[in-house]
This record gives sequence, structure tokens and C-alpha cells, in this order.
Amino acid sequence: MSNVIVDTVILFCVAASIAGRLLCPAEYGPYPELAKASALAFFATGILVWYRSRWVYGLGFLAGLLSGYWFVATERLPDYWTTWVLLNQPGSLPSDAWWLPFYWIFRVLSAPLIVLATVLCLLRLFRVRKRIWPAALAAAVSTSVWFFACAMPYHVPMFDHSSQPDFRLLYVQKRALGFQETTFHVYRNWRVWVILQYQFRSRVSETVLDEAAHRQAQAFVAAQLWRQRTPVPGPLRARNADGWYAS
Repeated sequence: MSNVIVDTVILFCVAASIAGRLLCPAEYGPYPELAKASALAFFATGILVWYRSRWVYGLGFLAGLLSGYWFVATERLPDYWTTWVLLNQPGSLPSDAWWLPFYWIFRVLSAPLIVLATVLCLLRLFRVRKRIWPAALAAAVSTSVWFFACAMPYHVPMFDHSSQPDFRLLYVQKRALGFQETTFHVYRNWRVWVILQYQFRSRVSETVLDEAAHRQAQAFVAAQLWRQRTPVPGPLRARNADGWYAS
């Protein structure tokens, strides 16, 4: 009986995490039908396991495959913000975005819960009734790999501000596990906004270019460097690294 209760709680939690993402206005990734179907299948499996048929877990395993494909597709979409980029938001949240912290929680939790529920259903299909640690280990390992591959090396450098200056420069300084971002926004009146931020702490300052810097900025804009084909920026994987990005 206790195993069935644990299985039900896990299946309901993963269904709730997927449903929570879908209910948030910020969720606009691909294959929403797969996400809806997998959430319903996880919820149905959590109810049907009480009928003590191991074949019911096949529905949960299928839901895990569908939701896993959906999750990977959303994280790898080129023009879609990954989970870890979303956590790199400057400043305080607007009053009408009260739901955004919950959306971040659902996105982070959905990954290990999907793996946990999928491996758990696979174990139950092979009559492994009293063990859950292999599923927990798989969830922990997959989440660690996801974090170290996508979050730690600053994997997706991007400008996350809505202003439209003449050009922008992003400087990223990585020292061990710490990051320092400095963004330069240059406008036509040659005012420069300097933004230093990471996660939810930010500091903004403004200055005016002198004559020499003014000429350098004009030459930079005239060169139209963004039209040249340059290699895709790589992640900063070294312990101490610096990266410059222009837009």
C-alpha cells in the first residue's frame, strides 16, 4: 500500500508541474499537445495504479516519453529562452507578473520529475515494486548534467532587455562559479547606459561619450559588423574566462 501511495504522489506531482507550466502566460514553446496529453496520462496513471495492474504503468511510461521529448524540444529551440536564461532576469518583477516565480519553479522541477516518473514506471513494469532509488538516482544525475551543461558555462549569451539602441555590447566575466555581466547600450545621442547585473541584482548608470569615443562609436556602427558571418559564440567552460558579444 505504501508503494502505491508514493507512486501516486510522484505521478500527481509531475502532472501538476507540466500543467502549471502550460497555465502560465509565458509558456509558448512547441508541441503543447504533447504536454497536455502527457499531463493527463500521468494523472490517469496515478489513479489507475490503485487497481494493482502493472500494465497501468505502461501508460505512465508512455507519458514520460512524450513529456521528455516535449521538454527537450522546448529547451533546444533556437529562439526560445531556456530555463536557465529565464533565471537571469534584471531588476524587480512588474506587478502584473506575479506568476513568473511560479513559472520558474515549474520549469526547474518538471525536468527531474519527468525523469523520476518515467524510470519509476519502467521499474514497476518489470515488477520492481519496493525500490525507488534507481528512479531518484536517474533524476538527480540527469538534472546535474542539465545544470552543468547549460547553466554553469553561461551556455546562451543573449541580450534580455527590450530597448533598441544603435548597438549593444555584452561583457561576461566568469570566475569559478561566479559571473559578472556588463552591458553597454549606445544610442544616437551618444548616451551610454551601463548595466551590471546577474540574476535579480542590477545597477544602472549613464554617461555621455567624449569626442574620441564618439568617433570610435560612429566607426563601429558604420562597419556594420553584425552583417558579417562570425562563428556562433561558444560557452565559457574554463574556470576563469571572459566573453565579449556585440549586437
